[in-house]
Amino acid sequence: DERTTPPPTTTTPATIVDVDVVSDVMCPWCIVGRENLRAAARRVGVRVRVRWHPFFLNAAIDAERGWTRDEYFLANYGVPAGGAR
Repeated sequence: DERTTPPPTTTTPATIVDVDVVSDVMCPWCIVGRENLRAAARRVGVRVRVRWHPFFLNAAIDAERGWTRDEYFLANYGVPAGGAR
């Protein structure tokens, strides 16, 4: 999935920087990093084209079947997803 940041507010063409990001979709720090990357690109006046690659924080999860949210919460927190509120 390739996405780009909005162009900077200048009249000159923006430089495009390709960035490969290895990220876990459930990692909140990856979201913080994405927002920091966007802010930095705006600050220096470049467009960033990001190519996202998966990283699995829990390699024990079956890649073919996965886990339900309840299975994950039970294995990691001892309660089903609804009980963690």
